[in-house]
Amino acid sequence: MKHHISFAPCMILGVALAGISSARATTVFFDDFSEPANTPIFGKPADIGSSWYGFGTPPSVDAGGAFDTTGAARNAFADFTDALGPGQSISLSFDSLPMASGPLFASGVAGISLYFGPTEGVFVGDTFYGNTWGVDESAVGGPHLTDSPVRTASVLFTYVYDTGEWSLTVNNGSTFTLSGVGQAQEPFDNLRVANDMGGDFRVDNIKVDISPVPEVSSLVFLIAGLPVLARRCR
Repeated sequence: MKHHISFAPCMILGVALAGISSARATTVFFDDFSEPANTPIFGKPADIGSSWYGFGTPPSVDAGGAFDTTGAARNAFADFTDALGPGQSISLSFDSLPMASGPLFASGVAGISLYFGPTEGVFVGDTFYGNTWGVDESAVGGPHLTDSPVRTASVLFTYVYDTGEWSLTVNNGSTFTLSGVGQAQEPFDNLRVANDMGGDFRVDNIKVDISPVPEVSSLVFLIAGLPVLARRCR
């Protein structure tokens, strides 16, 4: 009888843990630019996602294995393997690296944008409004700026499809964190690396994840019940 009593809680625990596992992020784009130096970026397949395409002076992988916009205006696009939709959130992360020559955010515009189709929804980087980190466009409800021009940074931008809630974190929050509520329901499915008007940017390890957003009531119930189920499975 002991085995029959414990079987149901163990089965429920297994389902609960499987639910947590299934809620993990799916990577829909990734590129670490690990190809040899001088590999053209236009036409180069990403590690996950489409090949790069765009217009302007064609960029290439630099000697350090990164995408350096120095030298001309660049507009490089790539598509995700899936689009953001209802009940999901998206995260864009990348490493901003020291420039081979010249300062980061010297002037102009330089950064990464999330797009849906041909429409730009959010821009992360050196905006038109100041030579420091910031975000702009409809997903965040207009420009939000910081006073930080740091060169080397680990950058994370997140956005919730259903609510428009967003956040921008640099260096795990040790440099700054911005957050707010912008325009909801922007179905991001591609990105752009771009610079213009003298702005420059050097970037590596671009990654985009899409994750399900669990309902708050379900998440609270699951977290509260797991310890009890675990004890009864012993």
